[in-house]
Amino acid sequence: MLVYVLNIIICCYILHFYNVNNKQSYLIVSIFVIIIWTIIIGGQYGVGSDYFAYLNCFEYNYHLREPLFNFVQDISFMIGISGQGIFFVFALIDATILFIAIYKYKITNLSIFYFLIVTVSTYFNNSMNMLRQIVADVLIFYAFIEMFQSKLKGSLLIAIATGFHFSAMCMFIFIPIKIIIEHTTKFPKFLLIVTTILGSTNILNNDALNEFIFEIIPSIDELEYYKTAYAGSNLRDNMSIIYKISKVFYIPIYFISIKLLDGYLATNYEKFLFKLGLLSFCLRVILLQNNLIGRFSCYFWLPSVFPIYFLLKYYWTETRMKHFLLCSIYCMIPYLIKLIQGEFEYKYHFFLLQ
Repeated sequence: MLVYVLNIIICCYILHFYNVNNKQSYLIVSIFVIIIWTIIIGGQYGVGSDYFAYLNCFEYNYHLREPLFNFVQDISFMIGISGQGIFFVFALIDATILFIAIYKYKITNLSIFYFLIVTVSTYFNNSMNMLRQIVADVLIFYAFIEMFQSKLKGSLLIAIATGFHFSAMCMFIFIPIKIIIEHTTKFPKFLLIVTTILGSTNILNNDALNEFIFEIIPSIDELEYYKTAYAGSNLRDNMSIIYKISKVFYIPIYFISIKLLDGYLATNYEKFLFKLGLLSFCLRVILLQNNLIGRFSCYFWLPSVFPIYFLLKYYWTETRMKHFLLCSIYCMIPYLIKLIQGEFEYKYHFFLLQ
């Protein structure tokens, strides 16, 4: 637990020194945080259900289905890195791409954004388990901002993400991202109400819907593998009341943040990011309710924090500091509960201490 709390405190403190008018300052603070990220994520031992399966691949250079994942592994072996060392390689790749994407998004308050990446998005802790898909996740996050300006660049990033995890192939449907956001977030409160209903029930987790999804997803060998693997999962069949509550816990914050659309967000670009985050949060919650498509929710982890990011920025003034602190504490509650429980990706062991 302590390592995760220190990660937030130390990294947010470092990122606080970022000067938005100085590009070199971004490079300096991001390098420090990337190093900390790489040490924590790369140095983990036995965290998550897939650790030993990946360790076996990295010790004997076993190949999996995705070509770019295998390529990184092969290059690592060629330069003498194997076993635990390849966890460090993937952690470095994740963190580097993330901070390149953050720079492209023109994030001005890095401390707030990093705080939300760790506590709300769950991307940081899941980086210790979902190695292939985590790389795909951050590439899709990068692709969203590129698609705002260039569909070609966005498509290329999705293609690269697919090379790390074939499920990213389905993200090609988001290439017309501006049109999708314009039509789906026209009535944000209604969207959140629907999300609340679907996110707190099992309406979407049924065999009939799964059969329909099987019909519309292309019959590609790589996707067939994921359809079979995820449809058979009983994770959401047995989800507890606490699990259900945790998925809709942030909805009140998103309702509050909607007021920012009435004036605080001055530019169309900021409104685009806000609506991208709102749609991402709703998709994240809704997709999690179905066994077959639940794994796709992770592609919306990172962008889903944008509405809360803008809300905390709005509160980051002397007169609104009370609201800032209350909102920040509220955002931390599910994360702190997971740390106290210390299960799955929220426990920690360093490989040199084993």
